[in-house]
Amino acid sequence: GAMDLSLQMQACIVMTDESLIQAVQELSPVVLSSKEIDAEYELFLKAKDKAYYDLVAILSSGKTSMGVLPRISEGRSGVLSVIQQKLSHAYNLIKEGGDHEEQHVDVYRSRKINDFKLVKLDSKTLYININVKHSLTFLNDEIERISTERWRHLRERKDFEDHFQRLRALAQIQAIRFAKIALGSSLTPRNAAIQLSNALCKLFPVHLKKFGTEVQTDIEYRNNAFFVLSVNVLSIDPILLMKHFHGSAKKRRDAWLKRECPADESSFKRCLQRVFYKYTIFEFIEQVLSVFYHLHWAISVPLCTLLYKSFLRTSINLFIVTAVTDDFFAYVEQRGMEIVLEVVPGPSQAAFVFEQLRQIRKQEYDLKRQISEAKEDVIDEQVVRGALLGDTVAADALAVGDIPEGLSRPPIFENTVLEINLPVGYRRLRRAFLETPTFFSVAVFGDGLNYKNIEYEPWDRFNGEIGREPLTDGIDETDFIGATMKYSYLMPKNGFVGENMAFEEVKLTSYNNYFFSVDKETKNPDVPYGNAFSCLSQIAIFNLGDGQCQMICSVQAHFPNGPPFVSGQIRSAMKAGVHKASVVISEAVGSYAEVYED
Repeated sequence: GAMDLSLQMQACIVMTDESLIQAVQELSPVVLSSKEIDAEYELFLKAKDKAYYDLVAILSSGKTSMGVLPRISEGRSGVLSVIQQKLSHAYNLIKEGGDHEEQHVDVYRSRKINDFKLVKLDSKTLYININVKHSLTFLNDEIERISTERWRHLRERKDFEDHFQRLRALAQIQAIRFAKIALGSSLTPRNAAIQLSNALCKLFPVHLKKFGTEVQTDIEYRNNAFFVLSVNVLSIDPILLMKHFHGSAKKRRDAWLKRECPADESSFKRCLQRVFYKYTIFEFIEQVLSVFYHLHWAISVPLCTLLYKSFLRTSINLFIVTAVTDDFFAYVEQRGMEIVLEVVPGPSQAAFVFEQLRQIRKQEYDLKRQISEAKEDVIDEQVVRGALLGDTVAADALAVGDIPEGLSRPPIFENTVLEINLPVGYRRLRRAFLETPTFFSVAVFGDGLNYKNIEYEPWDRFNGEIGREPLTDGIDETDFIGATMKYSYLMPKNGFVGENMAFEEVKLTSYNNYFFSVDKETKNPDVPYGNAFSCLSQIAIFNLGDGQCQMICSVQAHFPNGPPFVSGQIRSAMKAGVHKASVVISEAVGSYAEVYED
């Protein structure tokens, strides 16, 4: 018989007959995974290295198959003798193993044991606080893995064939809850933090030296996935510094002008927005250095030195370190992780670290509680406050055909953070999402995300009609497109950012019986660089029929005046925030799916 599969499963599995399934089952033990293939490749490279060092060992001992080679005179060439010793030592490490700690020295542990401090701490010391987290890619893989295991368990139920689609969607909701527990475990981030802290401690001074800044760095503190780098700026080269930040400012400005200022009548006005833009202290310093670059060195160097030696020394040091840390995000993402980062001056570091340690202790307590409940097969469910999704809609039980040619799927934003099937009918969910703000304000913003001071403005047109089932006679649903509504709320302290107000504008971008989508623009003026960006996110819901629908959530950053030099940090925080909100939405839908009006 036919079996309905999700789009993700269709991309991975093709079922034809039982013989094929049996063949796959027989071959599965000998099929190599991608990690096993990578491991074999690593072994191949190590084998080549071993063969090379075997040859080096023979040469270093002065023997070959042709006889004895003349030994190199130590007094005649001390450099060659040192090279011989190094190669022989490397061969012994590969052949006999050697001490693991010697091969991979942990800078933090070795300095802690030896009581050795490279950086002398004072009021001018800067501290880079980094918290390593799982990436969204890892989260999606973990959800797929756990949902597969849960799905196998659900298949043992007798009513499986009658409730195939519904159980599959419920299993995926369960998987998200268990994946949150798995993601709470800091095992992988802790290991990544050890490697990252050692790498940054060594690479950070080298990277800064490229544009004339000499620094000393040390790993000041490390606990699980959280660590602190201390940085002392020793000296700067004004010429190299001005050249570097002139180039970075010009590159960013040209990219913005190309994207935001086309050759039309409004281009001049948009460029004026850039000129009269309210700069932060860091962006002001960058612009000053860029202007100094165009002056003669006899003028620019004394001016730059005067500013640095006088009242702007701490601000310039903080600016340099903050600007460079944006490169950390690309370095970490290549290794499958994400980070939250904050550069703090010396006088504020103690209070900042105490607050972070308090949050770490709370996270550890919550993780232990969730693991304990998971072992007892108890799931921490949201508080149910009535039938927020309303009753079922009869039309949701019908099958859905292909999307007509006249309709095009809404374009997904730059980063997809969650894609999941929900055990709720399409029209029922559309009514709950759009007709009134109760579901979002109560189940999502209030109970799920712990927002406070939640306020909203209704749809600017067709309020009470958008999302209504059935639609009132004489109203065309295509007129709904473009309608907007607004939310405002106080977001709780999260990571390195304190409580702050958020202002969200929701725009309905598509609406029909096959899919609907809303685009959101959220502004947080109270956070650092809050006037330099806005968060664009999208929720797209697709009708799968048979009481099911699919939700795809995506996000991208918008910089109206061009991306600041901390744009990597801003993008990373946006993806993490929108992903958390998307998971909360899916959990809330799962919690209220079986709650109906009396």
